[in-house]
Amino acid sequence: MNTKIFTLLSLSILSLLLAISMVSATATNFTVSANTLTFSDDTAQTITVDVLNSSASPITGNITITIESIDFVVTVNNTAITVTPATFDINNFDYGIEYSETFDVTSSDPETETITVIIKNDNVCSVANDGKLDISIADISVSGFGDDDEWFILDEIEVEVDVENKGNEDIEDVEIEWGLYDEENNEWAIEMDDIEEFDLDDDEEETITFDFILNEKALDIDLDELGDKYKLIVRAKGTIDGGVHEGEKTCASDTEDIEVINDESDFVIVGNIDMPETVSCGTDIQIQAEVWNVGDDDQEDVVVVISDNVLGVLAEIEIGDVDAFESEDISTTVSIPESAEAGTYYIEFRVYDEDNDIYENDYDDDNSIVSYQIKIEGSCSSTPSVMIAASLDSEAVAGNEMIVISTITNLGSTIETFTIEVEGNDWAELVEVSPKTIVIGEGESKEATITLKINKGVSGNQEFIINAITSDGQIISQSAQVSIEDSGKFFSGITGNAFGGDNTYLWIIGALNVILVVIIIIVAIRVARK
Repeated sequence: MNTKIFTLLSLSILSLLLAISMVSATATNFTVSANTLTFSDDTAQTITVDVLNSSASPITGNITITIESIDFVVTVNNTAITVTPATFDINNFDYGIEYSETFDVTSSDPETETITVIIKNDNVCSVANDGKLDISIADISVSGFGDDDEWFILDEIEVEVDVENKGNEDIEDVEIEWGLYDEENNEWAIEMDDIEEFDLDDDEEETITFDFILNEKALDIDLDELGDKYKLIVRAKGTIDGGVHEGEKTCASDTEDIEVINDESDFVIVGNIDMPETVSCGTDIQIQAEVWNVGDDDQEDVVVVISDNVLGVLAEIEIGDVDAFESEDISTTVSIPESAEAGTYYIEFRVYDEDNDIYENDYDDDNSIVSYQIKIEGSCSSTPSVMIAASLDSEAVAGNEMIVISTITNLGSTIETFTIEVEGNDWAELVEVSPKTIVIGEGESKEATITLKINKGVSGNQEFIINAITSDGQIISQSAQVSIEDSGKFFSGITGNAFGGDNTYLWIIGALNVILVVIIIIVAIRVARK
């Protein structure tokens, strides 16, 4: 009985194995050598398809895929494999974008399987260049913290492009386009955009310049989505006017590898500055800007100081906290001094951290200082019109009057009227300026006498300012310093400053004698009483 059961079990297993082998023999297994093809031009790309037939012998065939001007063409060079024809319209076959195309492969079994191929276009132009257009990126200049091929967020980029018709036929409606492509994420950071259109005769060339700021307004992505590897792409497209290619499209392109520096940890900068380029002295101007944290760490207690080395500090703005890759708007009004001279100035925006240090990047140790050029014009004077000198003409003793002679020299080319004023003299009372108004000819000098009564108890070096005010309101200032002698606080009320001068030691000896006589008299009286 056991023997029969074992025999039946063995036959069952054998039958199952035989059935499995028969199924395997009739199945067809397709394998593909590669299913992603990248086209950089019109050349063909090949994939290999292996088919396992019923006798377990592989049938190998090569399928050649060609991108032509219009169609996606599939051909096969092995008669054991047939391919269903497929066409693919590449009129909208954009640079860098991946597309998929499917087609059926049939083996001699016959067995049919659908194969999908991913196609990526690395050719910026989708048409041939029979018109012999040529385009090249001639120059890239960067205003900001980056370099020609290494950019920072908020950098202003200027690109110069040369376009030439090297063919024998004119080219009409030449369109110049540009874009910024993210190679890592296969997407446009700045999509292709037209900047100019013109006709280009044979052997003619043009130079085109365009600029942009690497900010959210220009980008088609958020700043925190920026990678670091990009291609700046320029393209020229036009229509051939004449010859065997009359009316056909022609295209040329050029690219430049760009790196975006976005791995800073602590760096805050000012960008998108909006303020007048031309102002008048004595006016208020409105400034608007953005403060960007371009590092990947949040920042606290950020401060922006707006200043000029001639005009001085114009504004100090407390920004506070700024998160990573976020910005804060600033808006302030600054005053241009009346005394500002006509000319060109550079307004600086300095950004300070919580330790009151200017931010510095890791890229090349640049400080976070941005300059903005303004021009001051109008009724301001372009050069100082007067020179001021001062000399002491009396003793300078506390409690007494002091006389200063100020010499005013007219450096202008015409007769000028100057008004003389004194300020910064809180340690003394201004008694008189004589004359207060002086008319001085070209290159001549005149004197004004300044009388000050020094406050009691003042001593040491003291400073005051002499102002010469021109007829048009320009103020030219000169500081003067004088050393004040102490009048002697204890005896000044009795002697009226008799202790001053060269006789001081005589008065001291006399006072000591008087004190000594008084002491002797007191001692004598006490002795007599005893």
